[in-house]
Amino acid sequence: AFEGCSRLALVVIPDSVVAIGNEAFSSFKISSIKIPRSVTSFGGNPFALCKNLKVIDVSENPNFVFDNGVLMNREMTRIVCCCPSKRGDYDIPNTVTTICVGAFRECDELNRISIPDSVTSIEDEAFLRCNNLCSITIPNSVVSIGSGAFQCCEQLSSIEVPNSVREIGGEAFACCHEMESITIPGSVEVLGANLFAGSCNLSEIRVVGEGGNIRMVDGVLFNGDMTRLIWCSKKKSGSYEIPPTVKTIDSYVFYSCKELASVTIPDSITEINHGVFHNCSGLETFKIPRLVTSIGENPFSSCTSLESVVIPDSVTSIGDWAFSYCEKI
Repeated sequence: AFEGCSRLALVVIPDSVVAIGNEAFSSFKISSIKIPRSVTSFGGNPFALCKNLKVIDVSENPNFVFDNGVLMNREMTRIVCCCPSKRGDYDIPNTVTTICVGAFRECDELNRISIPDSVTSIEDEAFLRCNNLCSITIPNSVVSIGSGAFQCCEQLSSIEVPNSVREIGGEAFACCHEMESITIPGSVEVLGANLFAGSCNLSEIRVVGEGGNIRMVDGVLFNGDMTRLIWCSKKKSGSYEIPPTVKTIDSYVFYSCKELASVTIPDSITEINHGVFHNCSGLETFKIPRLVTSIGENPFSSCTSLESVVIPDSVTSIGDWAFSYCEKI
């Protein structure tokens, strides 16, 4: 409702308010705020980017508690949000079962968070842009990890997804620039799109356990029936031919695969997604399949060795910066 009103330093919420929506007071300069007893629900982190916020006063509200810089429901089973000013380490209470949407979003002074084995759900953007978060362990009780849950956690170098997890939302580990390795159980049933987009240093994904819902083949990660290409190792070199079973290639799949000289795409592909070959500086030539109808944004940007691209008549749209910084074209 008031997102971006960055000069507001005082907010008085009247007793008539019963719900506060997503990011309602985002970016305010407030250091404290009082929640009236009438409020019964919150949307995703209503105080995101309120960097000065230290106190959420719920002393008159019977529905919520504020403990150690964190707002929770009265039963302390759901974390609503953490004050962005919170620093250092934080141990989530062992009563918590759900880390709500955006709960720790942009808490960039937190270094370590301990999640207890009472937690079953990490919702969308729960730890989005926790830029200094360098250590987190996901317990073997978590069933779902939401979209963008750890996106842009720039200091995370590795993470292990336990066997209990059945669903991982889109871009859950995108733009984790320092992440080098991740372990995922083969039993995961749902994998959202663009899971690792922009995680430029990710060089190893370990698929463990049984399940057959994802598979690693020669450094390339697919879904179980190999109709979707999810990730390619940065160590991939030379020529690579995508299997004919593949129908979808996630965005940024070959991002910074600098040792690849050529990639052959099957006719089963109808769309070249965003950033698929971004910064593939060794890629010299490329032929787009005859059934492709659209090319997304910056799919070949910074392919500095690329000398020619064959675009078929079937293509009806080409996104911005599709061939930016391709100096030899």
